[in-house]
Amino acid sequence: MVDIALQNSNEPPDGITTDESAAIHIYTIQWPDTHDSLYKLLNRALRDERRNELKPWFSYLKLILTALYKLPPIKKTLWRAVR
Repeated sequence: MVDIALQNSNEPPDGITTDESAAIHIYTIQWPDTHDSLYKLLNRALRDERRNELKPWFSYLKLILTALYKLPPIKKTLWRAVR
């Protein structure tokens, strides 16, 4: 999945890097097994009372948050479909 995200993230807009674009992309893509999707795993760690469960995610969180802060603010309705 990471390879696919990197391939789909070449020449990203808004001054974000390829890695930052891939970090956003991989968070949003539909994985074959939804129980193992990055979205589900990260959100489970974020909800966990044991804060040390987040340590493995620190680098990824820094990357995706840096990317999101670089994007211009927009006001739109966003729908997320879950199968």
